Amino acid sequence: MSIPIGKEWNTGDSYKRLIQPELLAKAGSIIKPLKYKQDISLSTIEKLVEHREKKKAMRSSAKF
Repeated sequence: MSIPIGKEWNTGDSYKRLIQPELLAKAGSIIKPLKYKQDISLSTIEKLVEHREKKKAMRSSAKF
């Protein structure tokens, strides 16, 4: 709140840097958690991710 972020107060380059997200990922992609729950093994999580990717590949693309 103390630093204005708008284009009116900052240069174009600094404005882009200020509003850029910290994490860049495609919409719909699975982001693995940093810490895993103890009751779910890493192999189970990897199997779930593989299953999701297979389902994603089988889907038809959107038609606009």
